[in-house]
Amino acid sequence: MALITASNLNFRYPLSTSWTINDVSLSIEAGTSVGIVGESGSGKSTIIRLLSGLLTAQEGEVTIDGRNLNEWSKESPRELRRFGQLVFQSPRRSFDPRMRLARALSEPIRALEKRIPNADELGSWMTRVGLSPSLLGRYPHQLSGGQLQRVSLARAMSIGPKVLYADEPTSSLDVSVQAQVLNLLMELRTDLGLTLVLVTHDLAVVGRMCERIIVMREGRVVEEGTTGDILINPKHEYTVGLVEAAKAVSLKLTK
Repeated sequence: MALITASNLNFRYPLSTSWTINDVSLSIEAGTSVGIVGESGSGKSTIIRLLSGLLTAQEGEVTIDGRNLNEWSKESPRELRRFGQLVFQSPRRSFDPRMRLARALSEPIRALEKRIPNADELGSWMTRVGLSPSLLGRYPHQLSGGQLQRVSLARAMSIGPKVLYADEPTSSLDVSVQAQVLNLLMELRTDLGLTLVLVTHDLAVVGRMCERIIVMREGRVVEEGTTGDILINPKHEYTVGLVEAAKAVSLKLTK
């Protein structure tokens, strides 16, 4: 049974004259890693906001763990937030610049578990993502982008989610630290048994991290399948173009 299903989703932002998401249906099995790829404006980031409950579709239905998403959001919003957590593209925009990291890291626990975590608990999460607990006393501007994204992962994992939605989690980071953060993400996903939904434009990242790929264009799913099938034998002309472009970039980098 699929952990996440979406059926005939349609969504448009206020003042938009066309659908941002147009009749999208998909399913995600528990414990798998799924990459959603496509060009800017294809709707891939909007999709994970719909699946996580941050946005509500005008038409269609989302089911999470056998429960209707809209009903779950109204009946037990804290439980829903704990079930699925998001990590966004820009770690600096994800933190209050006036809040020390100890308080920022503790916010999900305070909000969803109604308790205040002690210093040892927060320190253990910092260690888990490869950071020193001594950084908890600092403000966000005192850390690098890569360090802040590690704190973002610790914050998301601290309440024990079943699903992690990652929206371009390394695209704003220096190339030198992107691989480190992706390795950490894969490690956390394996160790904690997470279902990972990864939004990216980088097929190389998807090929390395995901078991399945969903390809979007202009708000629609144009192709989906196992990573091997998509990368080796793409069917849709748009997917063929993405794969060929990724191969050309890879070949250029190896010269």
